[in-house]
Amino acid sequence: MKAKTEINPGICGLPSTIEVESDDMQMITITGTSKCPAIVKLINELNNIELDAYECCLGKMNESPV
Repeated sequence: MKAKTEINPGICGLPSTIEVESDDMQMITITGTSKCPAIVKLINELNNIELDAYECCLGKMNESPV
């Protein structure tokens, strides 16, 4: 399964595209592109790391690996 979202930000105007992919509907990988330096840094930190989607979405916000 693959999901893609295009983010059109407010004041900075630097668009981003984020893609999430999973083979088993639980473990995910995140990739993306952006013109925003802060988002590029975040994408680079998350690239090639497999994350547990349930832990990211359903866990406590301050304990999320993202």
